[in-house]
Amino acid sequence: MTRSTRALCFVLLAGAGSFSAWIRLQSRADDDDTGPAIFRGGPPHVATPAMVKATEEMAQRSAPLFRTAASDGKTYSLADLAREGPLALFFIKDRCPCSRAAEPFFNQLDEAYGDRVRFFGIIDGDVAVAQRWGAENHVPFPILCDPELKIVREYKAENSAYTVLVARGGTIERYWPGYSAEMLREAGERLARLAGVDVKPLDLNDAPDYLYSGCPY
Repeated sequence: MTRSTRALCFVLLAGAGSFSAWIRLQSRADDDDTGPAIFRGGPPHVATPAMVKATEEMAQRSAPLFRTAASDGKTYSLADLAREGPLALFFIKDRCPCSRAAEPFFNQLDEAYGDRVRFFGIIDGDVAVAQRWGAENHVPFPILCDPELKIVREYKAENSAYTVLVARGGTIERYWPGYSAEMLREAGERLARLAGVDVKPLDLNDAPDYLYSGCPY
């Protein structure tokens, strides 16, 4: 598949609201000597090996502390939240189509494990931005405000759609620089273990096959 053909597929599929379908189309492109086609000329936000390595190196470290306002009008601190139980943090970029495509999967995880795990988004905006995003994307959990990107920088999140699981006590259990069907399955398994419950089924038919990151901050 040529680059021009891929671009045309993106225009057609995005116009039809099938962004994740385009991701899957690219991930199944023919491979050659230099590796999967999706890493060579496909979507611009597929997580790179360097991004994966950087997030993996943060696992088992103490999660960076923060204290900030949220979309529900409350103020949250990482220290307080980590004492209460495990957390799942999702990085969001306002107006980012990649964040919008990823949100339904994070909402699913909250529906499956939100009674035992605290879920939060982290957005690059103030309370008004966080509230608008939550309303537009039917987000069932609070969205933390990070207009100056302080939390983004502390967590070394290069793009949106980064996902962090924090165990009770504040240690990073797992950190991914994006999302995919495989990542979401692993996240569900780890959340189930942290919560002490059985693994719940997830609908991942529209999830990308490769680890897909969002737009850069």
